Amino acid sequence: MNCRRASPDLRPGSRLLVTAVLLAFALLVAGCVPAPTPTTVSAAATVPALSPSPAPADESAAVTRSPSPSPTNTPPATPTASSTPAATATPVPTATLARQTPPAFATPAVNIIVTSPVANQTLQSPVRIVGIARVFEASVSYEIAAGSRQLAAGFTMASMGAPEWGTFQVEVPVASVATPTKAIVRVFTHSMKDGSIQDLVEVPITIEPGGLSPPPPVPTRVGTGTASATRQVTIYLVRRVGSGEIYVAVSRQVPHTQAIGTAAIQALLAGPVIEERMQGLDSPIPDGTTLRSLRIVDGVAYADFDRRLLEHDGGAARAKSIARVVALTLEQFSTVREVVLSVEGRTEGVVQP
Repeated sequence: MNCRRASPDLRPGSRLLVTAVLLAFALLVAGCVPAPTPTTVSAAATVPALSPSPAPADESAAVTRSPSPSPTNTPPATPTASSTPAATATPVPTATLARQTPPAFATPAVNIIVTSPVANQTLQSPVRIVGIARVFEASVSYEIAAGSRQLAAGFTMASMGAPEWGTFQVEVPVASVATPTKAIVRVFTHSMKDGSIQDLVEVPITIEPGGLSPPPPVPTRVGTGTASATRQVTIYLVRRVGSGEIYVAVSRQVPHTQAIGTAAIQALLAGPVIEERMQGLDSPIPDGTTLRSLRIVDGVAYADFDRRLLEHDGGAARAKSIARVVALTLEQFSTVREVVLSVEGRTEGVVQP
């Protein structure tokens, strides 16, 4: 006996009805799930924190993306009265710029600057001359003249010699005048080569009657560019006393020169004259010794000699005596506080003062 399960017999009309019901149900389900609404984010809006988005109905659901806005050139904002102005450079005052300019005395062409007196100042004797100088061996000369009449002349020492700048100050008594008199203060140096005037600075002033009168001035021919006067310097010799010796100061006249320290040492190297030898004076420095160079830097005088300075048989005592007379001769100048001796550029084996 064959047993066979009966198949449900769906008629064509029934099939259409079932299909319609299923389609309506699908549409109903689809209508209940709202599609996500695209959100357009403006450029100026603040992006909120991200939150989980609802899961799509199925994996085949299409993702809707907002179209990116096309880039556009935004014109620069026009400043208004309430806009903050852009920063601008502040003009530098003229005085500030002037302070940044190197001073005139820093140039190689200028070696003397007179700060007092000032131009057209009215003064009485003594006339105070103040300034700075960069001159050899710190020697500064001056003259005060009214026309062809010389009222005062002389020299002073700066605090330092070239190549450094030194200060100088001197009070100069001038010859008496009966009425207010126009005069010129001249400050200068002398050439080591020929004694001619160099680095001349002139300041016009007026001298009034009264004040301190000086002794007669030493004549110098400043206007002609030559110097005929001499200067007096001191050198030191030795005299034997028992088993020791003493140092004796004697005067020398040297040419009026800017290199006054060199002139004094050269006078020392020349030794005593006949009259001084007859009085028992002598020099410990060997005959024929020559000075190779002398420079003064920051109060220290560096004197360099040739090898002849060491050629003696007096031992350490004579070497000490040599150093001492050189130091005493140089320390008469206010710019020298210390002396260093060398032989042909070397200080080894050279006794110091």
